[in-house]
Amino acid sequence: MIASVETLERIARFLGLVAAVLCAFIMAFVTCHIILEIILRNVFLTSTYALDELVGYGVGAMSVLAMAYTLREGEMIRVRILLAHLPPLARRIVEIACALVCLVPVAVIANSFAQTAVRSWREGRVSTGYLEVPMWIPEGVFAIGLFLLAFQLATYAARLAVDRDAPLYESGP
Repeated sequence: MIASVETLERIARFLGLVAAVLCAFIMAFVTCHIILEIILRNVFLTSTYALDELVGYGVGAMSVLAMAYTLREGEMIRVRILLAHLPPLARRIVEIACALVCLVPVAVIANSFAQTAVRSWREGRVSTGYLEVPMWIPEGVFAIGLFLLAFQLATYAARLAVDRDAPLYESGP
């Protein structure tokens, strides 16, 4: 049982890292686009006419794709006022319960985004912006990011349930 949870942990770690690296590339793209836009507007008096749309999608994608990795690294914002005063076993039980309680709405919202992305793809929906971005792309990215978070929450709860020595995700000071 522990071996299968460890395998799931490795998969969750890898997928979270891939998503975090993708976030870094998106951030680089967004930064380069902003610099390009500044140069175009101030030097050439023109524009790409797509800055708002692409930066908006980029920031949204970075936010949702980074959540699984952020949770795994213990950097997710947490209120520890109650947890700090619990004995170890009670804290582990509360951590498992919290992970499972969070898992449900995250999975429901991820599923909703996935269904919407499929519907947008089937119907050929595009954004109303200058680029007319196919809406299944940002919706699909949101679905993937939320599914990764749900997977990370599930593996965290499973690991805590089967391995009494498993460390808890700790956030900073």
